[in-house]
Amino acid sequence: MDDPESFAERVLAILCEEFPIKAASLYSYQPQSKVLVLRGQSGLDYKAYKSFELSIDTPAGQPIKTGEVFSSSDISLNSEYRDRELIVHYNLKSMVAVLLRSKPLLGKETQSPLGVICAYPVNVESMSGISTQLQEVAPFIAR
Repeated sequence: MDDPESFAERVLAILCEEFPIKAASLYSYQPQSKVLVLRGQSGLDYKAYKSFELSIDTPAGQPIKTGEVFSSSDISLNSEYRDRELIVHYNLKSMVAVLLRSKPLLGKETQSPLGVICAYPVNVESMSGISTQLQEVAPFIAR
């Protein structure tokens, strides 16, 4: 994969086409600095982001910290969501963040976090299904 940003853009565009997702973004995890770096997005405008780096103390970082899917039926109520202008401008309501994990290394049982996919469902009712679908495709995206 010579161009990770281009790959991320293509994957996210496919997810937005195939699932009831209004917008999606893909972040890679930088363990040394404990930040997420935006690698691609679909459905949003790069100009609307305050920064292309996020702390893991944000909703997007929760899967890195907990190893579990993060979901919120109303992201505007989460005080840790940094880019509030995105919520208003794109009328974002719910959010699902799914962990991307590395393949286990030989002799090791644990998988390292590679990053996160954040998806903004078209409606709250589809949130559970999107969470399941993203968890199913995440291992293939992480490869």
